[in-house]
Amino acid sequence: MPMPELCFEWDATKNETNIAKHRISFPTVARAMVEKPYLSLRSDRGGEERHVSIIEIQGKLFAVIHVQRGEAIRIISARRARKDEEQQYRALFAR
Repeated sequence: MPMPELCFEWDATKNETNIAKHRISFPTVARAMVEKPYLSLRSDRGGEERHVSIIEIQGKLFAVIHVQRGEAIRIISARRARKDEEQQYRALFAR
């Protein structure tokens, strides 16, 4: 049975802000989420079910905050992973 294709969306202005602040674009994050394994943790905020996914991109670990909106994964932000997030990722993927 074929795997369903992942669909991503984001706010274009927020993407530009994220690039300026954290030096990572949402298209780069989306591509990595399709191609690489990642650790996803639930992180509810403001009554909305959010997820923080820790993923390796360009040799560095990033925390990607996203929500599920219908069939799409909406990326809210991406930043370098904190030390505790890195430890959880490395414990799972033994690196």
